[in-house]
Order: sequence, then structure tokens, then C-alpha cells
Amino acid sequence: MADVLQKTNTSISDDNRLFEELKETLLREDREALQRLQDILDQPEKLSHKMSPVLEKRLSLFKEAFPKEYKAIIEKIIAEKLANSKEELLEAIYPIMGKLIKKYISLQFQLLRESIDQKMKFSIWHKIKTKSKVFFTGVKSDEIILGDLIDSSIENVFIIQKHSGLLIASTNDDPTLHDDLIAGMMTAIKSFAEDAFDKNGAELEVISYDNYQLLLESYYSYYFVVAVTGNISSAQNAKIHEKMNTFARKNLNRNTVKTGQFSPSLSIKLKSFFLSNPLP
Repeated sequence: MADVLQKTNTSISDDNRLFEELKETLLREDREALQRLQDILDQPEKLSHKMSPVLEKRLSLFKEAFPKEYKAIIEKIIAEKLANSKEELLEAIYPIMGKLIKKYISLQFQLLRESIDQKMKFSIWHKIKTKSKVFFTGVKSDEIILGDLIDSSIENVFIIQKHSGLLIASTNDDPTLHDDLIAGMMTAIKSFAEDAFDKNGAELEVISYDNYQLLLESYYSYYFVVAVTGNISSAQNAKIHEKMNTFARKNLNRNTVKTGQFSPSLSIKLKSFFLSNPLP
């Protein structure tokens, strides 16, 4: 009986050994592959070398499929964002639109007219006029011509909330001028003119009074008023409007004007920007 048990144990031991050898043979390749994979994962350079082609291919496929797969989703997100940010969008694009769309054809005709006027100034009639002034006044001819040219300047600039007429900023230092009253009156005149002569959303752009011209530039929720003395050329007019657009783009947004409160800091910037340099 003992011999039988011994033979049985020996047989089981042999079977186990054969099984282990068989398992080792069958799994050797798997273990080697697993070890190679582990080596790649442990070394970023090797991992990058292996993964880069796969990732580039997946990225390329994603780029090709993105417009078709996600177009509707992106359009919906953009539409919702625009709908929720309408006022901010308008505040951002109004200065740019004002700079790009300023009645180009009309301006060109004005420049042409001024070019003709400039040439006429040096015609024989202009020379006779100048010589007459020299004869009767005793002033030198070059001083007379210079005086004819340098006769305009920016006196004041106001930024006014469009619908309420509240003053946002001003360059005025004269205590006898009531800025709030001026802002309210300007808004009333502007609204009356635009309502009385309704031209499909046209805005009042200039008011002339005695030796003053009030140049207006309207935006979504506010507008500028620039008070100019003397005669300004169309080039100077365009330059002033360009300065209004530039200042609005750099310093104004919906949050700046929505409260309707006067801003001393903005007024300082306004004065420095508009009054520090004379008209060209």
C-alpha cells in the first residue's frame, strides 16, 4: 500500500512539473511581450515614439469629422452666446463700425471740393483779396493766410448716455457751464431732430450755432458731442470722428456707461486725449 501511495505521489509530482514546463513554454511569449510593453510605458521617449503616429492619425480623423459631427452643436452654442450677450457685442462693434462706415462717397466729394478751394486760394482773385487786406490793414500777407488756416479748435467734449441724457464724462472746466443741463438739452434736441425727420434710423451728426459746430457720434447706449469753434475741413471732421471711435474702443464698454454716473477718471482721459493736441 505504501508503494502504491509513493508511486501516486511521484506521478502527481511529475504531472505538476510537466504542467509548469508547459505553462512556461506557452506563456513565455506573452510574458516577453508584457515586459516589452512595461519597458515602453516606463520610458516616455519610447512611449511617445509609439503613440505619436496613432494620435496624429486620430487627430486627423477628428479634424475631418468635426465640422460634420459638431457643426450643429457649435452653431447652437454660438447662437445662445450671441443672444445672451447682444448688448456687449453691440458695444464692442459700434466703434469699429463707426470707423469703417462713415459715408465714404460723401467724404470724397467734400475732399474734392476742398481741393478745388485750396487751388482757388492761390488764384489771381485770392491774390487780389490778400493784397487788399495788406493794403488796408497793414498786416503781412503770410500772417493773413496763416490766420485763414488756423481758425478752428476743439473747445469741449461730452459723453452722454443715449436714452437717459445723463452725463458720463466731460472735458469742461468752466463752472458757469452746467454740464448736466447741456447733456439733457443735447439729448432732447437730438431725439427731436431724429423723430421729426425720421429717415430709417438715421442719426443727427452735426449742429451749427454761430461760430460753433457740435459734432455728434452715436453708439449703442451713448454718444459723443464735440464742440468745435471756427471752420473745420472735412479732413479735420474725419479726424475728429476717428478720435471719437478710437477713444470709445479703448475706454468705453457697456459697464462703463450703463450706470449713468459721471466718471471723473474717464473725464481726465477724455480731456488728455482730445484737448492735448490742436487740430491738424
